[in-house]
This record gives sequence, C-alpha cells and structure tokens, in this order.
Amino acid sequence: MTAKFRWSDESDRVLVRLVPVPDLLIKDIAKKMKLSRNQVLRRMKTLDLERGRVGEWSEDEIAFLRSNLTVKGFVHCAAALGRSREAINVQSRRLGLDNPSPRSDYWQASEDRVVLANRVSGQTYAQTSAETGRTPEAVRYRYGVLKKAGQAAEDEKGPR
Repeated sequence: MTAKFRWSDESDRVLVRLVPVPDLLIKDIAKKMKLSRNQVLRRMKTLDLERGRVGEWSEDEIAFLRSNLTVKGFVHCAAALGRSREAINVQSRRLGLDNPSPRSDYWQASEDRVVLANRVSGQTYAQTSAETGRTPEAVRYRYGVLKKAGQAAEDEKGPR
C-alpha cells in the first residue's frame, strides 16, 4: 500500500503556479505532480483556486462552435478550442445547437466525389485515403455505402 500524500507549502506553491497555465489540463498538472486528478481537484477546492476558463466563452469560441459543431462534431471542436467534450456538450445545449450524431467524422460531399472519382480511375483505397485524410478502411466502407446508395458505377473494377 502506498503512503498517503501530504500537501506541503512547496506542493501548494507548485499547484498555485500551474493552475493558471491555460494549456495545462488538470490531468497534466496531476501527472506533473505525480498525484491523481481527484487529489489535485480537492486541493484546488481547499485552496480556493479556480481555472480562468471555467464558464467563460469568448464570442470567437461561440462563433466557432456554431459553425463547426454540426459539421465536424464534438471531438474536433473540443480539440480546436482546447476544451473538454463535456464543456462542448454543455455549451452547445445552452446555445440550443443541434447535437451531431455520435460520429464526429461526417463525410463531406467533396470527399464523396474524390472517393468515387478515384475508384473509377483505378486508384487504391490507400491512395484515396492519403488524399482524403481518412483510413483505407474508412474509404472502402464509404465507397460501399455510396455504391449501395446507387451513387457509384456498378461495373467499377479498380484495384483495392
């Protein structure tokens, strides 16, 4: 069994110094201090420390969320804004935005056109994946979806 961690003046100073760093997540602070996330959160509460970003959304962030959530999804918006998926979910509900489907990797019409054109020209799924930024498996699956929907040529015989 490991010994219980005792907060010292020095560990408090480290915590006070790390909490305001905007790009540092609580889990990163915990990792640096070799503590659990809950230990850090409890000590922050004891010391009355708050993160500057909690609850504060700039107009630019809200505009980004409005224009990208339904197209790119929670994961993309969270990464781009440096916020958690939970924060994106809560803010999207506050703004009354439509939640995207659980998949955050919607296929754009332009990507569909690339998949179809590349298959007709005989390119492999791997070549198409490099162009679209998708995995070869995703490209293969998408081509199957398009083919089933009648958007792909039935007599296509390109390499895999």
